[in-house]
Amino acid sequence: MTDNILFKSFIDKIVTLKDDLFNKKNQIKKKDLILPAKTEKQKIKLYIPEIRISNNNQRDSIKSNQTIQFTIKKKIKPTINLDSSKIIPSVKSVKNILSTNLTTNECEPNNNSPNKETNDVKKIIFKKNIEKENLENKNQSDLNLKENIEDDELLISEDSNLICEYEKNKIKFTKNGLFEFFNKLFNLTDFKGLWNNDNLKIEIRNEGTPLTNEFYLIKTTYTQKKSELGLNNLIENQLIFTYNPKFRKMWDQIIKEIIIYEGNDKNYIVLSWANSPCFLMSERYTIEKRFIVKKNNETLIFSTSVPYNYKNCDIDAIKIISFCNLVKIFEDNDNIYYQCLNQNDYKMTIPQFIINITLPLTSKNWYINLQKFSFKYKLENNEVKELNEEEIKNLL
Repeated sequence: MTDNILFKSFIDKIVTLKDDLFNKKNQIKKKDLILPAKTEKQKIKLYIPEIRISNNNQRDSIKSNQTIQFTIKKKIKPTINLDSSKIIPSVKSVKNILSTNLTTNECEPNNNSPNKETNDVKKIIFKKNIEKENLENKNQSDLNLKENIEDDELLISEDSNLICEYEKNKIKFTKNGLFEFFNKLFNLTDFKGLWNNDNLKIEIRNEGTPLTNEFYLIKTTYTQKKSELGLNNLIENQLIFTYNPKFRKMWDQIIKEIIIYEGNDKNYIVLSWANSPCFLMSERYTIEKRFIVKKNNETLIFSTSVPYNYKNCDIDAIKIISFCNLVKIFEDNDNIYYQCLNQNDYKMTIPQFIINITLPLTSKNWYINLQKFSFKYKLENNEVKELNEEEIKNLL
C-alpha cells in the first residue's frame, strides 16, 4: 500500500515536471508570434525655420519661424511576459501625420504666399505687357508704312467681326473709302458755331451723321504754329506723341490708360480709358479699331467702335458703345492743321451749357499740352529726352 503511494507520488512529480517544461517551452516560442499592433497617440512640436508655400491650400502655407504641432500615430508591438521579471519592449514605431495645426491663427492669410489664381493673373498681365510693348513699337514703325497701301486695298475684311452693324454699307474700309467718308461728314451742313478763338473753332451738328442721328456731331479745327513745337515740328513727330501710348500718357491728363490688343500694318485695336472731363461725368472708355493712312500729303486717323461683344473688360468705368473719332492732319511751311470729327454716345444727356463750357476748355488744353510737351522734349531712337536750358534758349 505504501509502495503504491510512493510510486504514485513519483509519477505525479514527473508529470508535473513534464508539464512545467512543456509550458515554459511554449512561452519562449511566443517571442516569434506576430500579434496585432496596438496604437497610441502622441503629440510633438517641431520648429520650422523655413518658408514652405502651397498654392492650393492656405492652411498648408507656413510662415518663417513658426512652430507647428503634429499629432502622430505610433504603432507598438505588444509586450510579452515571459515571467514576472522580464518585459520585452517594442523596438519599432511608425509615425503617420494625422493633422497639422498651426500654433498661430489658421485662417490668417499669408501675404507672402499668393494663391494659384493670383499667380496665373500675374503671368497673364506680364505676358500682355510684353505683347503690348512689342505692338507699340511695331505700330510706331508702321506709321511710315501705311502710305504704301494701295488706294482701294481693303484694310479690313468686309465680313470682319470688328465691323459694327451700323457701319456696314456706309463705310468702305479702304484708303479712298476712309478719306471719302471723312470728307462727307466734314462737309455736312447745319453746323452751329460754339467757339472761334485762339486758332480753335468748334461747331456742333445736332442732327448727327449717316451712321446715326441719335448723337450730335462735333467738328473741331485747329491751327498749330510750327514755331511753338520746337524740334518736333513735323507731322510724323506729332503722330508719335499722340498715338504711341508710351508718350501719350506723358502729357495727356485726360488719358488714364491705353491698351493695344492686336494689330498689323493696316489697323489695330486699342482701348482708351479717359478720366472724367467734368464733375458731372464719370470715367469713360472705348474699344476701337484704328486706321492711320496717308494720301496726297494728308494723314487720316480713322477710329470707330468694335462690336460690343469683342472683349469684356473688368474696368470700373462706363463703356462708350457708339464711338467715331476721325482726324485729318496736313501742313504747310508754317503750320500744322487739324480737322477733327467726333460722335459719341456718352450714356447720359449733357446739358447745353455744360457743353459750351467744357468743350472749348478741354479742346484748347489738349492742344496746349501737346505743344508744351513737343517744345520741351526731343525725340531720339523712340525715346524722349528733356531739353536743357541752353537748348531751350536756342529755340526761342
